[in-house]
Amino acid sequence: MNAWKKMKKKDAKISTWNGGETAEYIIEPFDAQYSERDFLWRISSASVELESSFFTSLPAYQRYIVSLDKEIVLQHNQREKISLKPLEIHYFDGADTTYCEGCCTDLNLMLRKDKADGRMEELSVDKKESFILHPNTESIFIYCVKGESQIFYEENKEILKEKECLYIEKNEEKSLLFFSDSIIIIAQMWKDAAVHK
Repeated sequence: MNAWKKMKKKDAKISTWNGGETAEYIIEPFDAQYSERDFLWRISSASVELESSFFTSLPAYQRYIVSLDKEIVLQHNQREKISLKPLEIHYFDGADTTYCEGCCTDLNLMLRKDKADGRMEELSVDKKESFILHPNTESIFIYCVKGESQIFYEENKEILKEKECLYIEKNEEKSLLFFSDSIIIIAQMWKDAAVHK
């Protein structure tokens, strides 16, 4: 994997699941296979095309999910239903039996329990925004939901338009700098964390 890689959906690996289509943007290590469940982390965008569906069981992973466009309702292990508005990020255990109501396009971060950790956050950029990275961060994924964002990191600069994304392998800098009017999702990942926070 290159240290700095800009992507669109056409660059992703496309597959199907029981509720729609999935575009896999990142998997670590890069030669890992989702079907083998041998990856440390994976970032994908899925279309949920059924009004009701069950998520794939992933007991070895912790998960973040965010709907990019429409409100959905999740229910874990038949407990109380949770309504998620667009861009509201939700964390849950991949071992949960998770039922979904509603159609949307989502963004997913999967992290291998006891071997990897990370976080996913939404950031609205007005004119200029400095984003402080978690000290353990090894890899960064940025998805532009709306607008256009100029991103500066070390000696690099990139412009992301709507539905474009960027993958960065972190070096020494502790922050990212954003310009322009945009809404973005940022995921940070790192290895060997014992406890999720």
